[in-house]
Amino acid sequence: MPALATEWKLVEPKVMELKLREGVTFHNGEAMTADDVVFSLNRMYQADFPPYVVRSRDRLGNFVKAEKVDELTVRVSVEKEEPLWETLLNLQQVMIIPEDYTKGLTGDPKVAEHDDFEAFSLAPVGTGPYRVAEFVPGERVAWERFDGFWGDKAPLEKVTVQHIPETASRLTALKTGEADIITNIAPDQLALIEGDSNLRTVGSATPLFHVMIMNVNHPKLRDPRIRQAMSMAIDRDMLNEALWLGKAVVPSTHTLEEYGALYIPELETFEYNPEKAKELLKEVGYDGFEITFDTHPTYYTNGLLAAQAITEMWKEVGINGRVNIAEKWSCGSPEMMTRNWSNPMYFADPFGSFGVMWAPNGPSEGEGRFNTDAEYAEIWERFRFSTDVETRKAAYAELMERIKQDPPVLPLYRPFESWAMRKDVNWAPKPGHIPYVLDLGDRISDVDRDTDLRLGAEVAEAFRAVEKPIWHLNGNHDRDHLSVAQNEELLGQSLGHEIHDMAAGASRCGAPTVASTAAPITRALFCARPTCCGCSAWPKPPIARSWSSATCRSRGIRRSATTTSRTIPAYPPIRWPSAPARRWTPALPEFRAHPDLRLTLATLQPPKLLLPGRQALVRAETVEVADAHDRRP
Repeated sequence: MPALATEWKLVEPKVMELKLREGVTFHNGEAMTADDVVFSLNRMYQADFPPYVVRSRDRLGNFVKAEKVDELTVRVSVEKEEPLWETLLNLQQVMIIPEDYTKGLTGDPKVAEHDDFEAFSLAPVGTGPYRVAEFVPGERVAWERFDGFWGDKAPLEKVTVQHIPETASRLTALKTGEADIITNIAPDQLALIEGDSNLRTVGSATPLFHVMIMNVNHPKLRDPRIRQAMSMAIDRDMLNEALWLGKAVVPSTHTLEEYGALYIPELETFEYNPEKAKELLKEVGYDGFEITFDTHPTYYTNGLLAAQAITEMWKEVGINGRVNIAEKWSCGSPEMMTRNWSNPMYFADPFGSFGVMWAPNGPSEGEGRFNTDAEYAEIWERFRFSTDVETRKAAYAELMERIKQDPPVLPLYRPFESWAMRKDVNWAPKPGHIPYVLDLGDRISDVDRDTDLRLGAEVAEAFRAVEKPIWHLNGNHDRDHLSVAQNEELLGQSLGHEIHDMAAGASRCGAPTVASTAAPITRALFCARPTCCGCSAWPKPPIARSWSSATCRSRGIRRSATTTSRTIPAYPPIRWPSAPARRWTPALPEFRAHPDLRLTLATLQPPKLLLPGRQALVRAETVEVADAHDRRP
């Protein structure tokens, strides 16, 4: 469907021409021009701002440049003939932003400086049906209808996303009418909600895998037979029954129905075979060395329980496993052996899920936990650039065979995400919805459309985001970390002062924030992985801030904050039930709810401002409110 571009066609095999819509206005009143479009595209295609470089390399590497033809015509050139033109032109990273406004935020108004992109993330401007009306860092973000939108009138006058970290507090907000919709309801809580005649729930298995990643370059795990045994020992169907009440989806290979013609469920890349696992361990001469499984205490729903269960399953085949609970994300550490992770579908193609993690020179190889070679690269090229579906399917099957023989990853399941709402709110996720967004446009009905919709957002997966803004609040990249309560206190006071904005080409490296304990009262948050998106290369703070006692080379602030201390309790090993229907659940630390419960969409991480008028963080995910910032060409 036409949006900011009304027509597009190939004028040469490697050149796409776009005809722009007339009469489009940015939220600040400026008219959108071809210059704005070229500026927005080239900031990613020719990126030198470190956070932009990350996405430019792993998703937009084939795109060379955008050029202005006339006031309403733009041409985009690629290096190789592109089979996914429309898909990749629509990526969130190439959102259209105003050139003059952005350049004028800091420094020389005639030059696009890194500081400008930093500043834009705090004062975003877009073209969509909603504009950012309020942003209270660590608490809430609100959008108001933008009457200057070129398209249909936005259905809601105002949408507010509020941070409510605790499940009980979110449920209370929903029951009292303070929230209209709440997110992140665990399967074992559904019956409680459905027993209330005024409430209802909806849910689906989202197009995202919870995965176990394995460091193929760890000295103890270099022999692929060790990693094969680790995978074969895991009964993923039992995990589904015990943790998700059978609602999740266990895949046979890295494939999703949303791929359409490229969905290949007949492949059997991953299997449960404990006897074969024992044989492989004997073959390789496994001597009982300890294998650690890293997990954040709360980030993934059921993540800790799954980690505990997996190490118990390893024990059954003779693997000496230990769960390592830490708030620091270890995926880029050479000491990391294995850990939980997620692999979302960013667009409906294997490139948009498997590819963004496991392509040659992609994030996994870049972080040193995965290797490719010339043969793998040749297979990838056939898969990535062929225009023939059968050729792509055959190449993808070859890639899956390589993964089977030398596994860096095991997809555990597609988790079942649930939402709860009042019965008079008629909403459900779209089929194949991206798990990081909620569509609150035309699918909202049976509520007063000219009113304030309140969304309660939980972030059960705090301190990290994937394909969403990463908070780098660091000064010297200290690796020490505080308790959950201390981190939350710091997040509540400091989050939002520095944002990797998606519309500004945010880094989505997955780094969490951790805190320094160098001073007894004044503490600062620091990036746990300073090199993943180029942070350590920054010689100076991008934006000076009057409240800052020290600034970060990477993302810019250290803010004073008085914190309170609470220790994360030790978790006993899981006692895996003999019958899948029974569960033993250790008590997890509760995150304190923010005193302002005016909400309606909840998170363990406070809502974060993402796109100009478009998205806010929800459980380290994003909530899409209509399509406030157009992304179609």
